Amino acid sequence: MKCVCFCCAPPADTPAHGIWALLEGKEQFGLFRASVLAVEDDPSFVILTDEDTPFDEGLPDVAVNRAPVDPTEIMLERTRRQAAFLEADPLNEPVGFFDTDMLMLEAFSPLFEHDFDIAVTLRPSGRGMPVNGGLILVNNRRPALVRQFFCDLRNRMEREAKGTQREWYGDQITLANVIGDVSLPDVLGEIHEIDGVRILFLDYASYNYSPKREHPLLWGELSGIFLYHFKGRCRIYMRDFWQRRIAPNRGWVDRSPLTWFLAGLALEWKRKQTNPVFRADTRRL
Repeated sequence: MKCVCFCCAPPADTPAHGIWALLEGKEQFGLFRASVLAVEDDPSFVILTDEDTPFDEGLPDVAVNRAPVDPTEIMLERTRRQAAFLEADPLNEPVGFFDTDMLMLEAFSPLFEHDFDIAVTLRPSGRGMPVNGGLILVNNRRPALVRQFFCDLRNRMEREAKGTQREWYGDQITLANVIGDVSLPDVLGEIHEIDGVRILFLDYASYNYSPKREHPLLWGELSGIFLYHFKGRCRIYMRDFWQRRIAPNRGWVDRSPLTWFLAGLALEWKRKQTNPVFRADTRRL
């Protein structure tokens, strides 16, 4: 599987940059990559970014694809870059479009054995946005269809997304319009054909899990979770989760109840120190 991440630093002196500074994209991607390498066989990675955001260019399994990005319509730019990537890629293997603020806990590769073109995660409540745009899986069984799907998604978003929607949420609103009215939980785990494209609907709670708490419990239950999504301000806990709960080489000290208790106190201190930034972040969908 090829894991493709779009990640660009927000403009300085904006609330979004304050959130970014909690854990910058390069660090997020490093943790995401480590989590994928721990569970997937021979994955590769592509970073879609702008001309300035720092990323390591020398990793043998990572390609950094740079192009100008308009930060005022960042979500539209992401969709444009994803569509352009699929047009240029030979699609010799499946592709996953992932946000960088994620940790993979279980392999996604077995999903591609199913006969679908696009897979998305559905959630029961999302203010008219039942699909989270941070995860889209692209099977390579019918390349022309998936390329056309993303081309249509880009064109429709360019027509429909106005003002701030181009900067945030516009992709999710457009995805909801493309998919139409679906009934949860009836479609979860099923493949439905929509305009000729076979779409697999995955359970958000398993494949794109995000904690309800702004300050998630470090020792929370992880069974049944394939992907843990540290949205917005929650990314401040991403490294702690990796080190204490997920990293395959963590020692017995990291797994001990005392360490978890002390880590919880440290996270609470982090939360209090960054409260002003937390309040500035209204983007949790």
